[in-house]
Amino acid sequence: MAVTVQLADDIVEDVNMAAKAHNRSVADQVTHWINIGRIAETINAFNVQKIEQAFKAELSPDELYPLEYAFYMEMLHNYMRNPPDEVVKTYKELGEQALADGYEPHPDELIDPDNTDY
Repeated sequence: MAVTVQLADDIVEDVNMAAKAHNRSVADQVTHWINIGRIAETINAFNVQKIEQAFKAELSPDELYPLEYAFYMEMLHNYMRNPPDEVVKTYKELGEQALADGYEPHPDELIDPDNTDY
């Protein structure tokens, strides 16, 4: 049964590059990666629950196996690159409160030193 699935642009780009490099169709590449993921989740060297616990700071990343740690770091990188709106809002509010409390940021701390309206 064929299904249509929406994937993020960066994932599609990665799939296309890998498919081309390994002489696979895009569908075959996605299937290949799904199969690898399925195998990884069924062996003791990869525990999704442990990765999720580390991501929520309920478990030290030092307690992850190397494969788990690599996945954890990828999750963290993606999260930092695209934080949820509520996180962006919270940090913006914290910054505004700090400025209201008299905090004067050093110019090196500013994303745009010419713009202090954060």
